Amino acid sequence: MGTPKGNGLVEITGENKAMDKGWFCMDLMGFLRGADWDTFHSAFQQAKSGNCPFREECKRYERTVKKRGHQLSIF
Repeated sequence: MGTPKGNGLVEITGENKAMDKGWFCMDLMGFLRGADWDTFHSAFQQAKSGNCPFREECKRYERTVKKRGHQLSIF
């Protein structure tokens, strides 16, 4: 018997072996509350590349820079 394959109705654990390169920041969501899609998408792409437009007021960014000396680039 081979490996089970999903039919679209049920997700089979381990079926998709591609790595998820997702990224998300709850603080960014808080800063962008009520923003339109274009503003959200632009800010999200900037933050994902390590250039968050809210880094001056973000407490998480401040803690990271204090701890490491710089913000790491994710992608």
